[in-house]
Amino acid sequence: MAAVADVADVADRTMTAMPTPEPSDDLPDSHSLRRWPVGDASGTLVVLGDGTNEVEPTAFAAAAAASGLDCLWPTAAECWWVDVDEPADDVPCASRSWLCHVAETATGPCVLVGIGTGGQAAAAVAFDRPDLFVAVAAIAPASDLHQWYDRDRSLQAAFVSAEQARQHEAPLRLNPLHRPRGIWVGCDPRDRPCFPSAVRLATKLSSSGIPVESDLTTEIGDSRMEYAAARAGGIVQFLKDAAERVALPIL
Repeated sequence: MAAVADVADVADRTMTAMPTPEPSDDLPDSHSLRRWPVGDASGTLVVLGDGTNEVEPTAFAAAAAASGLDCLWPTAAECWWVDVDEPADDVPCASRSWLCHVAETATGPCVLVGIGTGGQAAAAVAFDRPDLFVAVAAIAPASDLHQWYDRDRSLQAAFVSAEQARQHEAPLRLNPLHRPRGIWVGCDPRDRPCFPSAVRLATKLSSSGIPVESDLTTEIGDSRMEYAAARAGGIVQFLKDAAERVALPIL
């Protein structure tokens, strides 16, 4: 336990603020980016949190530091990470293209982990851009956008209908020939809002012939964030191992 505490303390001390990249002039003001740097990093862990349930990703920063990875935490209000042509003026929408820009300016190969709304985005963007995100972990992914549509103003701002939202869901973006090198999907079975989505995503990956590591049985803590924090070390190691295989051909 002392070693884990020491690593977390290092992550807390090394957390620094960095300017938000601005690849275009119309980025919402709600975007922000923080970085936990390590010396001689071999790559970068990008963490996408769970929208309005956002917490400091200290456990992932600590695990990244222990693995020799920089850690980046991009955030945006009402965060589903979708690109929107004409967002509503009063509802901020996070830009997936901005997220890709973050990865393009990071150190070494990037691996991606997302939780909840960030989990669905992580799975979708990793299949869109496996050249940028070589491995991905989706924790309690809220990937059934059409089921959230009527309850979420930011999704209503992004899409004209639940059906249009469904067309942007991660399970519809899967391609066995264009994929990240490592994929992990997990969810506490007591997480009723996201567990069905996690099961569907893992099942779709497997039935599509795409290798996936999944854990849909472990019960940890009393919240989604406790589950994510408890799994952080193993997930980061899985992602790092996958990144180290990036030079090998996909079989």
